[in-house]
Amino acid sequence: MNMKRFKDKPAYAAMNGFTTIELLVVVAIVVILIAMASLYMRRMLVKARVEQQAQQIYSDLVSARSRAMNRNRIQFVQINLGNSQYQIWDDTFPAPDGDGILTPGNDTLVTSTITLDQLWVNPAGFTQFQFANNGVISGTGVIGLTNTYEAVFDCISVSPTRIRLGRWDGIANCTQLL
Repeated sequence: MNMKRFKDKPAYAAMNGFTTIELLVVVAIVVILIAMASLYMRRMLVKARVEQQAQQIYSDLVSARSRAMNRNRIQFVQINLGNSQYQIWDDTFPAPDGDGILTPGNDTLVTSTITLDQLWVNPAGFTQFQFANNGVISGTGVIGLTNTYEAVFDCISVSPTRIRLGRWDGIANCTQLL
């Protein structure tokens, strides 16, 4: 029996299929593409999480302001930077409309949220403020979230008459977006 199927090629060379090296190269390319895609997806998920948290803080502050005006009662906001938590309290002690002084345990806790990303404030002492019964805010400052993935929203600018969602410029300003 003749081992040569074609004139110049041995029988094994005429077989259709892939060599081990070709398969390893293809597998290596697929692994690299999957790794790149997973890094991109992680970046997008973290970016979306920061934006969602900033929008939630903004929404909670707007709701507290509205509640202060509708109920004709002070709403207190406390920010705990150590555990990235903010709390909103309804001034209900002494009943019925409170005394304008936050009394945790006696006043009603409306919202208590821990963020997954580190909270920060500017200026440093801007960790407590209140909404008066006419909606005026007692302080001025910025509440932000650590943003390493260039999220569109990552800070909330608070002034006596406005609450604005924005992006921190890295220096001293929360550029207004909403």
